[in-house]
Amino acid sequence: MKKLAEYIASRLDSRKFCSVFESELSRVWPRNSKSDDRKAAIRDFAKAHGLSVIIHDPGLRAVFKKSGKH
Repeated sequence: MKKLAEYIASRLDSRKFCSVFESELSRVWPRNSKSDDRKAAIRDFAKAHGLSVIIHDPGLRAVFKKSGKH
């Protein structure tokens, strides 16, 4: 998870958002976990790192942005 957080942070230094696709998401949150649990874990990860996230087509793509709370 640390590497994923670092990757997202580096992308957000020069962009407004960072898309993370299934191939990367499945390394941290395997597909075989329940969809609702997986989405909740991704949301918790985003919140813990001061980010917001929109999950498109569950399991396909997550778009992270800096949270507006900073």
